[in-house]
Amino acid sequence: MPLIVKNIVGGNGPAFLRAALSVLALSACQVFLHATLAAQTSPGPGSANGVPAAFNNATGLAQEHTFRVLVQSQRHVRLLPPAERAAHHYEVSLARRFADENLLVPVFIPVARSSDLIPALLEGKGHIIAANLSVTDTRKARIAFTAPIETVREQLIVRTGDDIQSPADLAGREIVAREGSSFFSVVQEQRKRYPDIGVKLLPEQTDPKELLQGVLEGRYDMAAMDVTRFEQVAADWSHLKVVPGIFEDSAVAWGVRPETTELLKSLNRFIRREQLARRPRSIYKADFPEIKQRKVLRVLTRNNATTYFLYRGRLMGFEYELLRKFAQQQGLQLEMIVPYSRALLIPMLLWGGGDVVSASVAISDQQRRREIEFTRPYNTVSQVVVTRKDDSGLTHVSQLEGRTIWVRKSSAYWNTLERLREKSGIKFFLSAVSEELENEDIIHRVANGEYDLTVSDSHIVDVSLIWRDDVRAA
Repeated sequence: MPLIVKNIVGGNGPAFLRAALSVLALSACQVFLHATLAAQTSPGPGSANGVPAAFNNATGLAQEHTFRVLVQSQRHVRLLPPAERAAHHYEVSLARRFADENLLVPVFIPVARSSDLIPALLEGKGHIIAANLSVTDTRKARIAFTAPIETVREQLIVRTGDDIQSPADLAGREIVAREGSSFFSVVQEQRKRYPDIGVKLLPEQTDPKELLQGVLEGRYDMAAMDVTRFEQVAADWSHLKVVPGIFEDSAVAWGVRPETTELLKSLNRFIRREQLARRPRSIYKADFPEIKQRKVLRVLTRNNATTYFLYRGRLMGFEYELLRKFAQQQGLQLEMIVPYSRALLIPMLLWGGGDVVSASVAISDQQRRREIEFTRPYNTVSQVVVTRKDDSGLTHVSQLEGRTIWVRKSSAYWNTLERLREKSGIKFFLSAVSEELENEDIIHRVANGEYDLTVSDSHIVDVSLIWRDDVRAA
């Protein structure tokens, strides 16, 4: 099991590895805390239909005890570019925190098509829409919006020699944009004055780099995209430029039904407080010499019992200790960054949101194809099936027939199980869990019967077995 880095940086080998091993024994307390929290906040049964109960408390949801959130389907989200996937995970995390604060059970309801989100809300299938929804006049005529969660600075990207001074210069030109883009509703207003402006829509899942490459090669006249994201890669696209001031910035917010005024007030108070506490992060992609100049090593990790946690006011974790020793040797300050979801670890590394991923991640061919590098391994683990202790009917791989195994789809376990099913012909079911769940959380849900089976790394199971005896490695 290695650390993951975009550019490999050196270390002094196992001299500080042995010093970190003792931390594993102390992590059992954190496993217990994770499991307890999972038991308290696991989504319970909640109606996905029907108009919510009467509004009689600060959120308006007292009688229902659930907070139903309409989101895009996972199939849709998986096809989105990395930045849009990050926005999705952030909104899910934010909605979950709102539910936790108000002692509500969050229930996330996937909607297959973006165009069905508002109808589903108006039919009472959810309390809010949390799906990277741009605030437009057309939508405001149907539903209410919270305070903005994000501001999208969507502007035109053109070739450097292209001179555009005002919307009038767009007459007879064609702008390419993605479906669902906030740009489309904005440009519709401009087309009332300049009907000759052409718009070509690409699928919402189109990678923004395709828009840039198309403009650069002349396949597209010009493109509309979030200028913040373009600025992050502008050095790689020196023959393109932003045309400022043509279109106004647009807001992304949660959608609610107009009559849910108490819920809207509560959501706005929560969002404004969260925005004040949210710290912007810098984007860097340089190699180790610049890291040493900045004197900060940014580590992308997860909060779990084998990686990084707080115990009695002290930061601990096997991989945290490993990187802390390395940072000390190199004269660097360590900055630990915990993304909203495990699925964001590698995308954030590639965007420049961190320098190293250190989160008990195994080497896999799929990850190698995603343009990352690995250090040499610091541990070797086995992938094991985890079941309940009283499950005596699982002693051979053939007995997986008809069983359901729950793992994160982004994990190496998913690929292992797909290969096993393909090569062995054993007909078992694979079910994806939330990317926010850590292995300890999934093991806890196996123990209490919510999930049938899972797969985990052997060292994580060993730590879990320090304090619990209701599961076993099959």
